[in-house]
Amino acid sequence: MELNRPVDARAYALGVCDAFCEVVRAGVKRIALSHPFTQDELDTVLGADFIRDCTAIAAQYGCGAHHQTEPLLTDLFPISLNAGRQNVIFYRDPADLEAFLGICRDKRALVASGAYTGDARREIAVRFGRLLSYSEEAIDRLIAQNTEREPDNSTVASAAESTLPGRFFIAGRARNRDHILHICRLFDDLHIPRYCFLENDASYQAAGLDGADPKLAETVEALDLHHPSVRALFEHDLRAERDAENFLLVLPAGKSAHIEAGIAYGLGKRCYAVGPYDTTDTLYHIFEKIFRDENELKAFLADVSRPC
Repeated sequence: MELNRPVDARAYALGVCDAFCEVVRAGVKRIALSHPFTQDELDTVLGADFIRDCTAIAAQYGCGAHHQTEPLLTDLFPISLNAGRQNVIFYRDPADLEAFLGICRDKRALVASGAYTGDARREIAVRFGRLLSYSEEAIDRLIAQNTEREPDNSTVASAAESTLPGRFFIAGRARNRDHILHICRLFDDLHIPRYCFLENDASYQAAGLDGADPKLAETVEALDLHHPSVRALFEHDLRAERDAENFLLVLPAGKSAHIEAGIAYGLGKRCYAVGPYDTTDTLYHIFEKIFRDENELKAFLADVSRPC
């Protein structure tokens, strides 16, 4: 069908999201995905408020919206549809979002262990299809018809170990400022994208605070929990954490940074830590690796950022 007038791409994308939210609310689908988009499309076409507007639309239907910056690639769909792209995941039951993130974690573990092959690989695609509320017949048909897949496990594992893993969210204790900023320079020297709470000047300005204030931590801690500045900083940091693919905790760290680590793990991010830890804590098993010092971290970053 040829349209008589041009279609506004942003309005169209939001309209698709609205329709999917209605379907999820009705219980027809457990989760639904927005049309995939690149970071460039988000920046130049959809706009900075697109994710916020998706969240607002979902809320009108009693649903949630999760910005998934790292695509879940399975044999269910041709790889070109989603590789290098992002999605917004719409859900009614938080357990369904956790199920999606669980599939992401399980696939990542299979790839890392060299076991993403055969029945285990197929099961990842089947679980994803069921979460999308596809029939068993549809799942089997889509997998059978898909001739554009990721390489075999050995190639996937090699790529995962030798390519840039995406943006890092760097968390830590504000009083450890100098050391954290030194860690940030390691990322910058290797041209690895990252976000650090110590350098969110725009957020500090919006909150009416001076990001260069050496006593900034004490200033924020002295504010009431419901102060607008505290809320603004929280929302800015949480948005940045959602947009990252990886999380790095710089030790020693306080309770807030440890809470952020738990959030990152729950969102399906790859979690790492660097520095000494005082005592053994079972929850530190959320970290895929704890680097003893910045030299060990630097070696790891240099390895994963090496071109294929």
